Amino acid sequence: MRYEQFVESVRERAGIESRKEAEQTVEAFLGTLGERLPRTERDGLEAQLPTQLKDMFSCDRGTDRYDLEEFYNRAEKRMKIGYPQALVRCKAVAGVLKDAVSEAYIKKVLHGLPAEYEELFGMREPGPLSPGTPEGDRGH
Repeated sequence: MRYEQFVESVRERAGIESRKEAEQTVEAFLGTLGERLPRTERDGLEAQLPTQLKDMFSCDRGTDRYDLEEFYNRAEKRMKIGYPQALVRCKAVAGVLKDAVSEAYIKKVLHGLPAEYEELFGMREPGPLSPGTPEGDRGH
């Protein structure tokens, strides 16, 4: 998938008005994901993406270990929007990412993350206390 296609797909899925805002959303998501993934998974994911997206993953530090709720919180701060909007946008980017790379590699990436991250990529239904549902919003 080309860079332009990726960004446009995110813009459409998330209901974002401008291309620039969609690019910022993608960058915030990939930057947050880059912090969370082990180096080998991050490198493998980058290898399947256009150059412009690879640059958004750049992470000079080691891997941060945090749960899905913290993932959403970090992405929300980078996106500079509210938590409910960040959920929608994160799920949109994850869905496009899932479409852009091989299913086998998405499964490999998820294998290195806590099981709750499967819901981010639409591979399992969120539970009632999930940070990815209004009920699991926990006061955000």
